[in-house]
Amino acid sequence: MSKKPIPEKTPRTAETLVEDGLQNLVSGLGTRKSRGPQSTLERDQRLDRIELENIYRNYWISKAVDIRPWDMTRQWRTFNCSDLTPQEIKAIETEEKRVDARNDVRTALVWASLYGGAGLVMHVDGQGKMDTPLDYTKIRKGQLNRLTPADRWELIEQGPINYNPLSVDYGKAEHYRIATDISNLAIHNSRIIFFHGRKMPIRVERQLKCWGESDVQRWYNAIVNNETLAAAIIEGVHQANVDVVSVKGLAQLLASKDGDNKAMNRFLTMDMAKSMLNMAVIDSEDTFTRNAFPFAGLPDIYRAFLDVLAAATDVPITRLLGSSPGGMNATGDSDTRNYYDSIKSEQENKLAPKLNQLDEVLIRSALGKHNPDIQYEFNSLWQLSGIEKATYQNQQANVLITLSNLGISPFALQRDAIELGLIRNLTTDDVDAAEKAAEFDVEAGNEDFQPPSPVKAVGGVPQEKVKPAKAAKKA
Repeated sequence: MSKKPIPEKTPRTAETLVEDGLQNLVSGLGTRKSRGPQSTLERDQRLDRIELENIYRNYWISKAVDIRPWDMTRQWRTFNCSDLTPQEIKAIETEEKRVDARNDVRTALVWASLYGGAGLVMHVDGQGKMDTPLDYTKIRKGQLNRLTPADRWELIEQGPINYNPLSVDYGKAEHYRIATDISNLAIHNSRIIFFHGRKMPIRVERQLKCWGESDVQRWYNAIVNNETLAAAIIEGVHQANVDVVSVKGLAQLLASKDGDNKAMNRFLTMDMAKSMLNMAVIDSEDTFTRNAFPFAGLPDIYRAFLDVLAAATDVPITRLLGSSPGGMNATGDSDTRNYYDSIKSEQENKLAPKLNQLDEVLIRSALGKHNPDIQYEFNSLWQLSGIEKATYQNQQANVLITLSNLGISPFALQRDAIELGLIRNLTTDDVDAAEKAAEFDVEAGNEDFQPPSPVKAVGGVPQEKVKPAKAAKKA
């Protein structure tokens, strides 16, 4: 019985890496003649602390660093909670002003933008030493002493950094100390609010000790290009007019003994004569021409570089430079609104988590307790003009009048009018007291009680003092 032939195995060949791309041999596109594919992106120069501080001393770069933190805290925030009295809300705001929280948070945001990270150290009295964990639930009224902002180079970690991604202390050391503190005091990380710079990939982040990247590092190329162009334009201004003199036999004159001095004295004398007599006196065989520096087109080029810089900083050019918008009928409102929207997004996603940590201490120090229902809203950066405000008030007043005609409680409408700013000489406490008095009259049998209409408005502005509703007296 014959055996079947065993088929030969196909020899394996080495794997070949295949790349595809557009190539045109006639035009040279995609070949060695094409210059585009030869461009590569390389790592920029890594700026250290000293270089960052030197760059920050530049007036417009410091403005670019400061402007977003300033706008994030410019109108600040408003607390609200239905369970708290106006006096308790006022107490929280007073405590916030006492420790200067607004300016300290702004400073921490600026250092985080410049250096890539910063911290806000909370000094709490009566809650153990600074190197022990801070238990927020034990904080009592008035125990928040002060806040201390420090940049990432001032906060020196004591011990290893926690790189466990499942840990709540990921990216932090257990203790830090402030470099400028001669007492070398250790501070537990629970007493520090950490502000981080630009988020980076995890490998780069660990090289930065889990802080973040400086905004200036990202703007570096745009900064260098802008400064280079500005310096070139200034140099051109110094050489706006260049005099050119053609002298017959100049080469022989310079080659002769003491020829340099003779030529220099001749040109200086000619230049002095030109200055005094407003004319150039030269030899009949010499020629004199004046070359002007070509400034045409430079403003457009410089403006284009400024637009790139504004895009890098994510700030409109009108806000960054304080200039008026260009173009016919341009107001810049759309750019400003988009910018304010981005600031609002940063407030909610970047700033709010830090303020929530601060409020755990601040509210307890203000009230002696913490209410989880206490909320706050960031105040709008967009400010209405006088006409816009009057129009808005008129619309709101008409809405309240319509609701009043539908039978809505006048006390509720008066509270809404106070909250909307339509009534300034009446408080919610006055309305509450009047409502209780009205309830007492109704219970006493006075069924003819009719509270007055809450708002009478003409042109958007309340025209008479609105009095709180009160019960009618019995005859």
